[in-house]
Amino acid sequence: MKEHFREYNDICSRIKELENKLYELKLSMYSVTGISYDKIPSESHDKDIILMQIAEIDEVNAEIMQLNIQKQTLYNKHLTEIAKVPDERYRTILRCWYLLKMDVASIENTMHISRQHVYKLKKQADSEFMRQNATN
Repeated sequence: MKEHFREYNDICSRIKELENKLYELKLSMYSVTGISYDKIPSESHDKDIILMQIAEIDEVNAEIMQLNIQKQTLYNKHLTEIAKVPDERYRTILRCWYLLKMDVASIENTMHISRQHVYKLKKQADSEFMRQNATN
């Protein structure tokens, strides 16, 4: 199952990394001070730190947007696959675990079942998912 959802997981991880990088970049903008061009050689004028940071922020934002499009496409594909599973409890476990990235405690609270039951249902749901999607 991990292998089946690997690309989706990788995209989610990359988005999280880029969002952290974006946060750091924006935070670093607060420490930028004005540049006095009076005593700087003329060839350095095009190396404005603020403009370089803004350009980097734009690049990170563009990459996040691209990854979000890919993530949504994969999310819809996996949702369609999960919909083939006949048992509603299994579908819920699969959506929570693989697509929403919920931890076990959150799934317990959402479904009002014990931790043991979450793992038992997940194991059964994984088997049923693979069985339903084996022909495709």
